[in-house]
Order: sequence, then C-alpha cells, then structure tokens
Amino acid sequence: MTSIGSAAFWGCSNLTSVNIPDSVTSIGESAFNKCSSLTSVYIPDSVTSIGDGAFKGCSSITSISMGKNVSKIVNDAFDKSLLKLIRRDTWTDEYGVVFSADKTILFEAPKGLKKYIIPDGTKVIGQYAFSDTSETLECVLFPDSVEIIENYAFSPAGGQWKKMDSIKIPNSVNIIGKEAFKNMKELKYKGNASGYP
Repeated sequence: MTSIGSAAFWGCSNLTSVNIPDSVTSIGESAFNKCSSLTSVYIPDSVTSIGDGAFKGCSSITSISMGKNVSKIVNDAFDKSLLKLIRRDTWTDEYGVVFSADKTILFEAPKGLKKYIIPDGTKVIGQYAFSDTSETLECVLFPDSVEIIENYAFSPAGGQWKKMDSIKIPNSVNIIGKEAFKNMKELKYKGNASGYP
C-alpha cells in the first residue's frame, strides 16, 4: 500500500489509534476526517504529502508523530489545536514569535505583540500565525522572501482587528490561503497570487 485515499476512514468513530506503514507516501483528502475517538497517530518518514482535511475534526488526538519528509501539507489538513502537536524543532525569537528550526516558517506570534518586522529569509506565514494578536497588533512588515501566506494567517481570533486595518503584501507572495486576511479593511498587493481573496 502506497497511499491512503480520500475519505478512507471518514467518520470512523471507534478508531482510536493509527500507525501508518512505511510504504505509504501520501494521505488523501479527509482520510481520517471526523474520527472523533482517535487519540494517537504515527506518520512515518515515507509520507511526503497530506491532503486537505485529512485530520480535521479529530478532537481527541493527544499524540501525533510526524515524519520528517512531509513537504506538502495542504492548509486545512489539521485543526488549529493539532498544529502545536505536529510542530517540532522550533525556534523562538526575542519577541516570542515561533519559527521552524530553519527559520523559514513563521508558526505563531504571541498575544500582546504590537509591531513586528518579519525577518528576511522567512518563506511561509503559517496557519493562524497572527490570529492571537488581533487585540494589540498595529503593524507588520514583510520581507521579499515571503512566498506563502497560509489559510487564516491573519484571521483575528476575536473576530475583528482592533488596531490594524491595512497591510502591505510583497509581490514575492505567490500563494495566499483562504481567509488569510479576514476582516482586514485594506490589502495592498500588486502581485498575482493564486487564491488571492
């Protein structure tokens, strides 16, 4: 077996653990969606892609081991609560902003952040990265190294942005996820990203 197909285990409410064999290279869309009793997942190094909604609605997961070779995780593969479980080898800067160990993916900005210059070399702004800053964030500046802004990256946790109403996106960005800038009044962008709202 080399792949787990779309919706293969959708809604299997009695499934409690998954140990994916080393022969599997891809996990399809919604493969384990709404497996409400699933508590532990092992994904081997052989897996290189995980599809949209693959583990959405799996609210009982407390342990997830992610292979190091996954290069393509579609934006909505995991619920927000699972993101912290799958992020390993992280690095935190002096402002409390969490990055991947190689500093190319910005995972999470902390509550209370007011102004932030995203460091040069950052390529991806992850899902929900700035969601918890909606009460205090006033300004964010992007470097030209940013290429991807994932789903809900700037979607405010409180529903509205309190202090920031506009943002300038560099032309280097070529993918913008859904609702990446939810409730932002003004977006300044001259590029041609796929998925641009």
